[in-house]
Amino acid sequence: MTARGARAIFLRQNRMAHASEILHQIAQSRLRFVEVPVNIEYSAYSLGKGQRITDALTILIDLFARRLYR
Repeated sequence: MTARGARAIFLRQNRMAHASEILHQIAQSRLRFVEVPVNIEYSAYSLGKGQRITDALTILIDLFARRLYR
């Protein structure tokens, strides 16, 4: 990330909602970006925790609420 990019992005979301917020702010700021493939290695602990559907719903609610209350 460039210094200009860091100045243009102000994160307000927590959890994984920040990932969508970053993409939205990149588009709004007309910043150039490049996607880079990565390999994620999950530990046995993180795999054991799993993902709940309520986590995804919480992220969606956070994103919609943020857009409504700007």
